[in-house]
Amino acid sequence: MDIVKDFLLIFIIFTIVFQYVKLYKLMTEQRVFFINTLKHDLRVSLLAQIRGLEFLKNCIVSESTSELINELDISSKYSLDMINMLLKVYKHENDEIILNSSCFNFSDLAYSIVNNSSSSFLEKNIKIIYNSKDYIKMFADKNCIEKIMEILISKAIISANKNSSIYIDAISNEDFFRISINYAGKPITDEEKRRMFEKKPKFSTVGYGIKLLICKKFIDFHDGEILVEDNRNNTHSFILTIPQKQKNNIQKLYKTSKI
Repeated sequence: MDIVKDFLLIFIIFTIVFQYVKLYKLMTEQRVFFINTLKHDLRVSLLAQIRGLEFLKNCIVSESTSELINELDISSKYSLDMINMLLKVYKHENDEIILNSSCFNFSDLAYSIVNNSSSSFLEKNIKIIYNSKDYIKMFADKNCIEKIMEILISKAIISANKNSSIYIDAISNEDFFRISINYAGKPITDEEKRRMFEKKPKFSTVGYGIKLLICKKFIDFHDGEILVEDNRNNTHSFILTIPQKQKNNIQKLYKTSKI
């Protein structure tokens, strides 16, 4: 009887291991298929669509048609931006290192982002004020930090009251770099907070829910953290902290994935 039990136990273990390997292989294949679909099918077709819209912009068309072309162009570029960010997230989670960390002047980046921010802050008569000194050293992936800042500033603009100000502060030392974006207006919703901070988020929220989630992912790549604070007088803050030297920075060779 003991021999039969041993064989039965071995069979059960073998079956479980076999099913696990089979499931893992299936999930890996599905992930690769999803990444390739984003990278080739969707991304390439969007790039072709954007090039076509750029050509149409130079043609003589009616005012209404021109407005439609412009709206389609904005929508296409937004979709392309989302695809690129999702590709970075999934490639990183697929053990493809995408960080290209270097030392750069954050103040130059901040001024550039503020100057290129959406025209919506002009429509709401919002002032964006960068309070920090002209040179602040930061060690991180510049492209990721730029995207994080664009998302957080855009979210602050949308949520801020009309005729108000958004304040950006930054400090750095040998150990960490900290950015705070402060505004007066609506807080981010409980749903957006949940999407950002739950342990197993899902890419199902449209708009800034998924953008904030991707923003959080980019921060995680740097072993950093983000806090969302609701202060007095209906003011709110995004506080981002990133170590100046990420974990395993010496041991790992970071490379850029062209996507």
